[in-house]
Amino acid sequence: MLKAILLLESMKSVEVPESVEEFVSSRYEHHLGREQLAQVAKLTFPRSKLDYVVFELSRNLRARHYYAHIVAGDEMYVVFPGAHVKISRGNDDDVRRAQLMGSSYEVNPENMSFRMMFDVDHPEMHAQNDSWIDP
Repeated sequence: MLKAILLLESMKSVEVPESVEEFVSSRYEHHLGREQLAQVAKLTFPRSKLDYVVFELSRNLRARHYYAHIVAGDEMYVVFPGAHVKISRGNDDDVRRAQLMGSSYEVNPENMSFRMMFDVDHPEMHAQNDSWIDP
């Protein structure tokens, strides 16, 4: 099964698009920074639905500042409004391409730690206990 992580505020409707609601496996709150609390939905779905989920997320994302990501083993799909980039684990050129595309959508560079996102849903958080890691 594949998983996608999306911030509800990143969606045009500020909720999980109805077209992918069936794949929601969990919802939780997450601190994006010390003050900003975000609503997050985790989607879990079979590989056979990958193209469908990428398409639905890309057409429902807000025009700027956001992306969603899908982890599929050693591949990650970073979804932007109307576009996506595939990253293979360990491929720095793929990471740079995704970051460049993210920059064109005005995504904060600090929010594009794609290398870490293969293993940790929220890179600024500790994977074991979901608590903040101070720099």
